[in-house]
Amino acid sequence: MGPNGYCLWDGDGDVADIHLGGFPIFVFPILAPLKFLMNMLLSFLGGLLLIVMFIAFLPVPEQVRYESLSNDAIRIKEIHERIVANPKPIDVAFIGTSHTWNGVSDSEIESLLSTAGTSVAVANLASSWPGRDINLFLIKQLLRHKNPRLIILEIQEHEYRGGHGVLPYVANLSDMFCCRFFLDPHFPRNFLSYLKRQTLNSLTLILRGGSELVGADPADFGWMPLTRTGRPFHPALSSNTPSITRVKELGYVATSAYGLDVVRRIVRLARERRVDVAFLYLPEFAYANKPPVVSIRYYTELGPVLRIPATISKDPTMWFDKAHLNLDGSKLLAFKLAADVQTLLNLGKPNDIWN
Repeated sequence: MGPNGYCLWDGDGDVADIHLGGFPIFVFPILAPLKFLMNMLLSFLGGLLLIVMFIAFLPVPEQVRYESLSNDAIRIKEIHERIVANPKPIDVAFIGTSHTWNGVSDSEIESLLSTAGTSVAVANLASSWPGRDINLFLIKQLLRHKNPRLIILEIQEHEYRGGHGVLPYVANLSDMFCCRFFLDPHFPRNFLSYLKRQTLNSLTLILRGGSELVGADPADFGWMPLTRTGRPFHPALSSNTPSITRVKELGYVATSAYGLDVVRRIVRLARERRVDVAFLYLPEFAYANKPPVVSIRYYTELGPVLRIPATISKDPTMWFDKAHLNLDGSKLLAFKLAADVQTLLNLGKPNDIWN
């Protein structure tokens, strides 16, 4: 204070004794209530954090995790059941997004191969939405429970920039950190989803106790064909101006690092198990007749890249919309893919691939 007053603090710094002209005015506890409240709040938050972490990291059975899925995410459960619960082998697996799910008829390909004298089990293990981490997750399951000979991985005109939105609901902690997560802009959101899912599923498991879970009845094939009863697809309805297309392509190149890294991890893992890997270029209609924005050389250095024939890629009547083949397109593509698979299994080199 000024020359006529002074302020003295006690030894603990909790009480201020203020004087004016040599006479005490008041003694007021400034910091004691605040310090007490802060200690209480920190203790409460610390205890709450310990409880949440304990619940969040409890081991949750796989089936409990998959039972929490709904809507389009149920497709991941169907794939899991085909791999784990269905005794039918998987010799050839197609893995990718809805482009493959709707466009690759595993039943047709298996039938055509059988007619040609090649008896193999073909499975479409593709699902909705992009995200290479879910591809890696499913391939790990496939290699753990089956003995595939060939994995055909879908590629598009570019690699998606981040992880899959469903992975946090079915993954273990190690799966969340499977890749270079710091390149994934979705990782913070997905990791929070993972913690939330772990907490809810752990509580569900505790409350349900030892009740039995519903058994799975997995299907042999996963193809989901698309049929249209309304207006047919027209390319002009989905086209962009050249300037917009160029801006999008520059963005694709700048954000493909995460996906490309996971692709390389997938190939390395498969080769460690002596499983061959090929790629199927199944992009949007606008890119179906030209190489992907990301250099095709990245993929050709890892394995053969199969292409869809021009009779399909250039014909709008073979497309359901700008991204997916329709029923007729997928049936016609099955003939080409059956021939390619037969050649790959015989250690040959299919026709119509990028070198």
